[in-house]
Amino acid sequence: MNWDFDEEGGIQAFCDSCWNATDEEWLEISADTCRMICLGCLKDAAAINGFEFDPEPYRNAEGKA
Repeated sequence: MNWDFDEEGGIQAFCDSCWNATDEEWLEISADTCRMICLGCLKDAAAINGFEFDPEPYRNAEGKA
C-alpha cells in the first residue's frame, strides 16, 4: 500500500498497481476504481497487505478525517 497527502491535506492511498501506473494507465483504470475510503477501511486494507496504519493522528475534533 502506498499513501501520500494531497494538496488539501487529504490522504491518498493506492495499491502498488495503481501507484505505479502511468498517467495513461491511470486514466483507463481510475474510472472503475474506488476513489474514497474511510480511515477505518484504510487501516483494514493496510493490515490485509501487511502494513500498520494508525488513523488516530488524522482524525479531527469530531473523530473524523
